[in-house]
Amino acid sequence: MRLVSATTVRAAQRSLTRAPPHHAPPLLHLSLRSRLPIVAGNVVIQSSAYSLLSLLPGSTSQKESRERLPSPPPLPQPQRLQVHDDCVVEYVDLRAREDTSYTLVLVHGAPGTYHDYRHLIPILQEQSPHVRLLGINLPGFGGSDVAHERYFDRISALGASQVTLDALHQLCGVNERVFLLGHSFGGHTAINLAALNLQASDSSPQVRIDGMVLLASAGARPHRVLRPRERTFTVFRLLQSRLAPVRYVLPLALKAFYTTILRFPSQFPPSHFVAGVVRAATTDFSTLQTQIAQLRAACVPTLSAWSVNDEFMEDEIPAALAAALGSSRRVVFEGAGHNLQKTRATQLAQEIIQWTDHVSCVNESQCDGTQLIYDDVVLHELP
Repeated sequence: MRLVSATTVRAAQRSLTRAPPHHAPPLLHLSLRSRLPIVAGNVVIQSSAYSLLSLLPGSTSQKESRERLPSPPPLPQPQRLQVHDDCVVEYVDLRAREDTSYTLVLVHGAPGTYHDYRHLIPILQEQSPHVRLLGINLPGFGGSDVAHERYFDRISALGASQVTLDALHQLCGVNERVFLLGHSFGGHTAINLAALNLQASDSSPQVRIDGMVLLASAGARPHRVLRPRERTFTVFRLLQSRLAPVRYVLPLALKAFYTTILRFPSQFPPSHFVAGVVRAATTDFSTLQTQIAQLRAACVPTLSAWSVNDEFMEDEIPAALAAALGSSRRVVFEGAGHNLQKTRATQLAQEIIQWTDHVSCVNESQCDGTQLIYDDVVLHELP
């Protein structure tokens, strides 16, 4: 369990007690102001909330969030797409300046949105006038809405991936070349998407997926912030409680910890952070391992990049994933942290465009396979 200083916890409590929601039930006001635990049956809600610090995936450290980087240009206004009768998917579509060669689909982590790529997007556009960039918010995140009746099913790991694949079918058709780019838990989603697409292609091809780019991806076994997984499962069960106070308090506690202690953006509703926990809790690693084997057997090209000092996962996790997938290109950074799409955006954009150009070449003779080397990057082919 990660330890948090008493000062930090007191600051979080002050931020909650200073202005609790006016519509919060009296039980919540009492707990926040007196710091008493909330008991539902034999479960202590406040204790579960504090244990969330050890299970929040894909988050940004306090040190990393303070880095001063130039503000990227604003992204275009989002568009919304109806998928089935119960989902509306929010996305941004940055069309290629010239004829489109392929589309890069940007898949965020948990919690996250396509804004996680805001530093990488303009550099990718500079690198290639022929790439279309499609940023999609997974069901439950950002402005992607899900009907109450199938909420937990649609925001689960495979449920969200199937909705996203159906959205890509509408946005890209069956002939457009597509590369999936996933960060953190978005790497899992990219694997889910590619594997589900392989299964669908037996009867009705959905999307032409030419390859995957995985950045600091979660792997084929739980990384350190997910262990022990029982804590994640406990919170997931509590989120589905029939007790109204529990269903109300726990999402607020999740948001408070993500935004006050881990310093995530606070403009999102509590449901955004609930979706992040559900995504982690519903990950079936045995299914994921099967999908990885299927993608390797199908020779789906993969570029894998990670940092040796990732604060949320040991570097053996993405290294083992790259080996299992047979990644044709592996880029290992030093000092990049978990959000390398932000801290190493320039180097990554060059690597990504060169690799995707190479894979998407119609005539292999046009591709010389040149690899780029940087002083602050460790680049090596692992056995």
